[in-house]
Amino acid sequence: MASKSAQAHTAGLRRARQDRQDAILAALHATSAVILSFDQNVRNREELVIFSPDTYPHADAPYRLTSFMTDGPWGHENVRSIEEAAAELAGRGWTSMRVATDEDVMAWTSTPEFQLGAKRVAFVQASNLLRYRASQLRHDPSIYDRAAALDRQAGDLFQTDPDAAIDMLTKAMRDLPVKNPPRVYRPQKVVATLQRDTRPAFAGRGSVVGSPEDIIDGLTDYMGHRATEIFLVLFLSVRNEIVGYTEYAMGAVAGVEVHASGVFRDALVSGAAGIVTIHNHPTGVTIPSDDDRALWERLKAAGQLIGIPVVDNLVLGESSYFSEMEKFAKPLRRRD
Repeated sequence: MASKSAQAHTAGLRRARQDRQDAILAALHATSAVILSFDQNVRNREELVIFSPDTYPHADAPYRLTSFMTDGPWGHENVRSIEEAAAELAGRGWTSMRVATDEDVMAWTSTPEFQLGAKRVAFVQASNLLRYRASQLRHDPSIYDRAAALDRQAGDLFQTDPDAAIDMLTKAMRDLPVKNPPRVYRPQKVVATLQRDTRPAFAGRGSVVGSPEDIIDGLTDYMGHRATEIFLVLFLSVRNEIVGYTEYAMGAVAGVEVHASGVFRDALVSGAAGIVTIHNHPTGVTIPSDDDRALWERLKAAGQLIGIPVVDNLVLGESSYFSEMEKFAKPLRRRD
């Protein structure tokens, strides 16, 4: 009798797990992100999980499950299929599950707590990689001593400027006398990719612009509150109608790399009579950097040679924007 009871109990557990797995599988077929809720006794009561392809050349499997807590990235694991992903998530101890909407993703990944957590993960990984790789160069022990000293310096810098600290360690790793220095995994880039895929569609195509504000009003939802810098170019007709746009770069928190050749190749293909560039500053500050101004000058010079002028260069911040044409920053217009 007890044996039959135990068998019935086991069968019930298997059915319950299969139900959870089916629910997760249906959710992952509908979207790439789900939110798992846990018992109140668990420290992190909610977890955002992303199912996505793993593009790293040496990945163990073609797909990746990346977990995000409210205070930053938690970790990831590789899976071979969406069915394997569903089976893995079904085994976690969540009490409820729901599909993550675009608003959920933006709210989750845009908080200062989450942004700092993402940078902390990147810093710790860069620190560990630097010390490990330096320790392998046994022919010159002083290399490790210098790496350790720089690591401590970067640790102090992280308290005031996390981005600069991460860049310091990344550069030190690249300068090591080894072939193929390790890639630093930056969780904020995973977040930026997710935000790119879930952001509201750009609704400005076909509209006629008469001022920078006309452009910014259509871009606030599309570009605002991103984890990293993105660089967008709008193609304008002779009547200042937006006939197309392309997002050229998605970089780190501190900048992107843009090439004038790619920008104007697409401008020529689209038949543009002029272009407007827009990029965001995740820090919220709209003051153009020296690198911004240098890029603007290169684009303007190229545009003059080709006959496609740069009409304006815009920087979008948290509550204001900067227009190079108008030479000053303006607050964003409030929406009702």
